[in-house]
Amino acid sequence: MRFFTLTVALLLTACSSVSPTKQVARQLHQVPEHTELSILWLSDSTSQRIGLRYQQGQWQRQHNQHALFGTGSMTKLFTAHWFALRFVDGSLEPEQPLGSLLPELCPALAQLELGALLTHSAGLPFLPDDIGDMPLIDSNPFADYDALRLQQHCPADSAIQQRQSRYRYSNLGYAYLALAMQAMTGLDYEALLQAAILQPMGLQDSSTEQPTERVAGQNPDGSITPDWDFAAFTGSGGLYSSSHELGIWLAQQLTTDHPAIRNMQHAHHPTAGLGWQKRRAGSRRWLEQTGATGGYTAAMLLDPDQQQAILILSNLSGLHPSAAAIAELAEYWLLQHPFMPDVDAAKD
Repeated sequence: MRFFTLTVALLLTACSSVSPTKQVARQLHQVPEHTELSILWLSDSTSQRIGLRYQQGQWQRQHNQHALFGTGSMTKLFTAHWFALRFVDGSLEPEQPLGSLLPELCPALAQLELGALLTHSAGLPFLPDDIGDMPLIDSNPFADYDALRLQQHCPADSAIQQRQSRYRYSNLGYAYLALAMQAMTGLDYEALLQAAILQPMGLQDSSTEQPTERVAGQNPDGSITPDWDFAAFTGSGGLYSSSHELGIWLAQQLTTDHPAIRNMQHAHHPTAGLGWQKRRAGSRRWLEQTGATGGYTAAMLLDPDQQQAILILSNLSGLHPSAAAIAELAEYWLLQHPFMPDVDAAKD
């Protein structure tokens, strides 16, 4: 359905590209007051950053490139990055079973390969069956799901083995990957991410620890909502970052020949790289990861062949009826090249 909507948008605007502010107004015109977007466009060696805030019934410019947002499932890209580094240095192998790092798991989980978990092809469900109904407004669905509970969980899904060759997006799979990271090293997820990726790249403000100063997440009605405590699911969705710092990471994905980065983008599965989901529209192919929580929605798209990427961070609730428009906007801008900046858009 999302691609049908995108196709219609492209047909309607193919003859007259519009500025980002006008395009946002077209697609996001029923959102709460104080909704913010922080947008980054990368093309070759240039970048354009535009911040917007919905106030008094219209979108207004906002300088928010350093503001911190919840990124939701875009965290999975950093979990995958850590494993890609380990695959390159030989300390881990994609075919290695999860049980080699977490021997206390039940046999159905222990035999799953790390590479299958990273590409969502291990057959695990979206969430564990004992987490209850979610998400709910003002809920904190993962708060009580600690490492011990995750270790003791054994999915009731009897078809895990049969589904291993099929794509099945799983937050649960990435929770086990983060648990395996910690078991292997004796360090917590935050420390591992800081040491291997965030600090070496100079991403000083990015963290899985809830920042004191951040763009407040919103419920669908615009009221402030408590941020989710991801607990054992931190490796699935707990990262906070800014468009400035994620832009540094994204630029590396475009420009570096580091084998770990190439390994992430390689088609390990027909529909997935490591962390990345593979998308296509006609002859155009790209990599994508989105994020949605009770208070935030985000999208990151990357086209290595065209050397283009787009990032949108927002405090539009993932439960809002227009939440899917964030990814649709990103796809529109990636496919409707060139990106048409506002007259006073900030450039690097």
